[in-house]
Amino acid sequence: MHISTLADFATKPRGEETARDKTIALKRISGFTSRYIATIEDLRNVTLERVGETPLNIKIDQTVDTIITGYEEGYFEKIRRIPLIETAILNVTISDAADLLFKNYYLSTSNDCDLFSSVKVKKKLRYSGCNPGVESSFLTPHPLSEQTYALSLGLPANTSLSPWEPTSSVPLTYLHIIPNAFSLVQGVVLSNGVVLVPQRCAVHRVTESVREHIKNGRKRTLRQYKEMFAIGQYFARAYYHATIEQMTKLAPYMEFLKNNPQIRIQFGSKHHPFLPFFGFDSARFVSSDATAEILYVPAGNPCEHSPLFTTQLTSLLLQDNSTSHDTILLIKRSESRRWFDHHDAIYAMLQSLAEPRGIKVNVFADDPVPTAEETRRMFGSAFLIVAPHGAGLSNLILSKPGTMVLEAQCYRHGTVIHCYKSLALALGLRYYGLIFHKQCMDVTAEDIRKPVTQFLLWKDLERL
Repeated sequence: MHISTLADFATKPRGEETARDKTIALKRISGFTSRYIATIEDLRNVTLERVGETPLNIKIDQTVDTIITGYEEGYFEKIRRIPLIETAILNVTISDAADLLFKNYYLSTSNDCDLFSSVKVKKKLRYSGCNPGVESSFLTPHPLSEQTYALSLGLPANTSLSPWEPTSSVPLTYLHIIPNAFSLVQGVVLSNGVVLVPQRCAVHRVTESVREHIKNGRKRTLRQYKEMFAIGQYFARAYYHATIEQMTKLAPYMEFLKNNPQIRIQFGSKHHPFLPFFGFDSARFVSSDATAEILYVPAGNPCEHSPLFTTQLTSLLLQDNSTSHDTILLIKRSESRRWFDHHDAIYAMLQSLAEPRGIKVNVFADDPVPTAEETRRMFGSAFLIVAPHGAGLSNLILSKPGTMVLEAQCYRHGTVIHCYKSLALALGLRYYGLIFHKQCMDVTAEDIRKPVTQFLLWKDLERL
């Protein structure tokens, strides 16, 4: 197992600039990860020599002896004991993580924190409650040292980040290099009797899916590749999971993948509109189960929770910094279950508040869906985003830090989903969860007016 730390670097970009500046932030990250990428290249060469000595012989119907998931305590030690699997880990100190990642984070708030906190939460968010004070939530930024749980997202269980000591070490991410492996596009790897499952949704269904694929193994003809980079995830074709849980796995390895264009990329949604922004030839993408002589498996993403490093890096890569940050964006959905029945009234209310201030209100509709460039421009220019819960909020990955996000939660049988709250917190956005004992489609303009007015009044003071 190979661990890269910042001690490996002779120099490191520093200065007074914040991570909001895209060019400076990406340059800093490149400095941090250069040794890590070099280690991966070295391990690739070792593995190429190893597989060159034996022909590809992957039995899809092999017996499964062990299942290891990325959530487990002692995960790295368990992986280390498996022959032939190489692992590179990007380690940084807590101090360096604070220098590398976004500086400011904001407490989430709501119109009803008691209700927001008492409902059953799917995939409960571990590191943030609900702060009833709008001013303390929106006006007061909090440093990374107050987000220790957020920093641990995506890491194996019991990865300790406490106490918060500047010299303490933490892995930001990691990559496995596995010879002669079979990879399911849903995020499951099978090699030599070992099933490896990076963090993903529905881990409890892994045994069932593996058994099904082994059962059908002899009936299937799978494509075989020399080298493949596997970023598959459960619900691979759903927009949120493709954007936030799959695409973010690519971000730390852009240089490595561009230096090795022969490596195919297994991605469950190969026609995703943002992929052209990464500059990869669409022919490289594989959207089905496949085998590879060398399989590269990055750290997974916990279901509906956003790890800081990979999420922020993806956002920086995708952001359009040429846009100003001065519009309001209202998301309009055509789907009947998650939309605003009172959309026109909400739009008129936003216009009445925005027009005297010289602020433009844009509408992001899904019929038809805007182009990727239009989407990037609309989300990048918005300092306030108003939306019902739904996949359109996955585009927050394009938003600038400090943006206010007002999400009308869909209260169904006492259950809400906090995935966009997690995404907002990871990206340094200001999150306001609007919740009532009713569906998001029933939210009215008056329900939304108060928090929007409060935020705009604060923006007025900011301009003075």
